[in-house]
Amino acid sequence: MRPREVATSLASDVSIDPAKCASAVAPALASTYTGSGYTGVAVQGLMEASPGRHKVIQAVAAFSDEAAAQQFYTQQLSAWRGCRLTGVTVSFTNGQPDDHATITIISETDGIASTVLLPAGASEHQGSECERAMGVRRNVVVDVRACGQNTITTGASLARVINDNITRHS
Repeated sequence: MRPREVATSLASDVSIDPAKCASAVAPALASTYTGSGYTGVAVQGLMEASPGRHKVIQAVAAFSDEAAAQQFYTQQLSAWRGCRLTGVTVSFTNGQPDDHATITIISETDGIASTVLLPAGASEHQGSECERAMGVRRNVVVDVRACGQNTITTGASLARVINDNITRHS
């Protein structure tokens, strides 16, 4: 997979319907973090070299303190739970075709929240799922999404590894 440049701003080139489920669908969205009190963000995408469905978006967002990061995480987990079994439409401003998916299970294990999104309807990406995951360590929220075939636990695993690195390097 090829890494893209690290961005220090949140994504605002996508809209998700219903909007209340946006954070369960994609990481590092401006609509999710606006008003949250985050103080900085780093976002990086990774994609296959040839056209394909395997993609990862990994992000970390800093908050003023541990309590603020934990509060944000708790609010997002609650929002995700409210979107269980909800169909969503993702629209892009760059002319890319809309994506349709269903938010399925929502779980939390060892401080990592995760959900699986399955493609809805007939599409070229049938058989490919995405896993969203979020964790919090100290004053940092880890926010990831992994998509592709057989990626159901990839997002949570990646979030856990990033969390562990925050603990080691602080």
